[in-house]
Amino acid sequence: MSLVLGYTDKESAIIMSDGRARGECFISENYNKTRKIGENIILGFVGGKEPAEYFLECVHQSFNGSEENCFAEDFLEVVEYGMERALKNRGFDATFLIMGRKTDRSIIMSVAGKGIRGGFASREIREPRMQHIGGCISHEAIGSVYSENMRNADMPIIERMRKTIRDVSVLDSSINSTMFLRTI
Repeated sequence: MSLVLGYTDKESAIIMSDGRARGECFISENYNKTRKIGENIILGFVGGKEPAEYFLECVHQSFNGSEENCFAEDFLEVVEYGMERALKNRGFDATFLIMGRKTDRSIIMSVAGKGIRGGFASREIREPRMQHIGGCISHEAIGSVYSENMRNADMPIIERMRKTIRDVSVLDSSINSTMFLRTI
C-alpha cells in the first residue's frame, strides 16, 4: 500500500507521498507517486502503479498533450468522466488525491478512484484543509497521527507532513519513509 498526504489553504497546496509502490511484478521502495501538471494541478496516487499510470496517460491523451496550461475545473472534468469509465472495470485499483487552481485562482481538492462513493468527490477550499489516502491501518489511526502533527505550529507545514509519513511508517509496514512532494 501507499500513503499520500494533502494540505491546502486558499492560496497554495502540497501533496506528499511515501516511496513504496506496488507493481504487477515488483514492489519499489523509491517510486514517486506525486505529479505536477502545469502550474495549476498537483496529485498523488495510491494503489496499483500500472492502473494509475495508465489512467494518467489516458487523461494526458484526452488533452492532446496540452494539459500543461489547464486549470483544475477542466482537468477534473476529464478525471471524473474517465473515472466513471475506469471503475466499470472491476480490476481498477487506484485512488487519486488531486488539488488544483481554478480559473478564478481558488483551490479545489478532489479524491477520485477505488473506494470513493461514486468514484469522485470534490470540495472547494475556503479554509486550511488536510486529507490523506492509503495505508493499511485504519483511516482514523492515520488521521489521528496527521492531526496531531499538524497541530505543531513550531514546525513548517512540510516538516509536519514529513513527520506524519515517518510516524505512520512505524505503525504501518506497508508504508516506507522515503518521501516525495509537489506544490502549487
